[in-house]
Amino acid sequence: MKSNNGKSKHSSASPELDQVGTDAKTPSLEVSKDGLELSSSEALVAGARNVYLGNNAGRDNATGNDNVIIGENAAYRVQGADNNVIIGSEAMTLATGDCDSNTAIGRSAGYTYSGDEMVAIGAYALSRSIGGPCTAIGTNAGGDTTTGSRQTLVGFNALGGAVNNDVIAIGHGALATESNQIALGTKSQTHIKALGIDFARWDDIAFNFWLGTRGPTASPAGERNMGIGRNACNSVTTGGSNIGIGESALESQKSQSSNIAIGVVAAQLGVDLSDCTYVGTRAGRFNATGVGATAVGFRALEQGVTAGNNTGLGDSAGWVCQGAGNIFAGYGSGEYKRDGDECIVVGRAAGRNRLNGSHCVFVGGSAGAISSGFPRINQATGTGGTPAGNRVIGIGYRAVEEFLGSDVVAIGHEAGRSLVAVADKVLGSIFIGSRSGSNTLQKTDASNSIAIGHETYSTRDNQVVLGNVGVQETVLRGVVKSTVFVVANLPSAVAAGLGARAFVSDAQTTVFNATLLGGGVGKVPVFSDGTVWRVG
Repeated sequence: MKSNNGKSKHSSASPELDQVGTDAKTPSLEVSKDGLELSSSEALVAGARNVYLGNNAGRDNATGNDNVIIGENAAYRVQGADNNVIIGSEAMTLATGDCDSNTAIGRSAGYTYSGDEMVAIGAYALSRSIGGPCTAIGTNAGGDTTTGSRQTLVGFNALGGAVNNDVIAIGHGALATESNQIALGTKSQTHIKALGIDFARWDDIAFNFWLGTRGPTASPAGERNMGIGRNACNSVTTGGSNIGIGESALESQKSQSSNIAIGVVAAQLGVDLSDCTYVGTRAGRFNATGVGATAVGFRALEQGVTAGNNTGLGDSAGWVCQGAGNIFAGYGSGEYKRDGDECIVVGRAAGRNRLNGSHCVFVGGSAGAISSGFPRINQATGTGGTPAGNRVIGIGYRAVEEFLGSDVVAIGHEAGRSLVAVADKVLGSIFIGSRSGSNTLQKTDASNSIAIGHETYSTRDNQVVLGNVGVQETVLRGVVKSTVFVVANLPSAVAAGLGARAFVSDAQTTVFNATLLGGGVGKVPVFSDGTVWRVG
């Protein structure tokens, strides 16, 4: 039979169905060029291209178009709604108005939602949402969302919070706790693989974290370790508070704690390090054991086997150092200094090419360097340094450069540069002043000598020089004392040189200018005329 609107109408043989807000009616199937409706509602559908199946499904949507609404009471209160796919008992049941472009699949999916462009797939997904458009996939996904907008939630019970905006929660039970947050997984997930690699791993009990690497195969007992980069901090067991950032940084560290390594292969072979800091590619790479090293710069302290409380600051600072308690600061400072303890080397290339030496202080560019030894250095291994002495202090640009002996103090620009004693020679000399001890007349291995003043130098052992050749007056405040000799102990007048003075206690005569003879009781000053000693 034909209905009044021209559609074919067939009575259903099924029992009467309960209605929402109306008396029970016999369902009818209506087929026309505009769509298919199976409904027990009294409303006549005038919209086009709709599919309604289920008791009260799309009941009030008389003018909507392009909808698929299937399920008891599904979207029964919407009016003028277009482009929706709503499938499930009571899906979008409380929605009102012209809701457009929504997808709700599952029992009570989007139950309260009256807006546009929502996606709710799964039983009770976004069942309380009344805010802006959200996407929720999974049973009860977005089940706590009310006024929150722009939430993307994937997984069973993945929740974005009632009022949070712009959140992403992915995983079974994933929970976003504030707006603008991304929540991936839950505490039960400890390992992420992405892009074909081990991307991240964490332990929320011991607070260990790895990014870009898997971390140790077995969860470490140590706490608060972090590795970022391929193989970074990958072997830790009982150690704690270790941080490795960069490929293979702290890769082998196991049982000790409180180390930081930042840079590709920084402290890579450290197994039993404590309280060390390495920053820079290859910094401290071979430091296996020890305490309290600090290396900042490309390959700083790289080759040392033990940390040894060494500090290296600068490109290649202390590169091959195997000693302990050393401080290197500056580009290439102590670069090839392999042996020796308790040295301070500060300045560009200071102490460079010295093989050894303990208790030395070099401050200034190239201070204490053995520049002539550079051609003997094997650049690949750092071997070939020049043997040198101990207890040398050189402060100033190029101070004691090339000096190989021991026990010298040189302070000033290029001070002590003319000293070239062999490595086992102890001098015990002091040079103070710009270019002091840096003269062609300087005795190169002068021992027990002191030269003070600009461009001063010593010409013999056991000599004190105050001032340079330009000095015209020397003022000595207070009582001036000199050694009291017996005549027999005076050096020869020739050796002492013209003008040398002394004081004797056994002169035979006190007559001025008399030739000095000993064996008497005269206590007089004497002087050398270059040939003999005379009274006066």
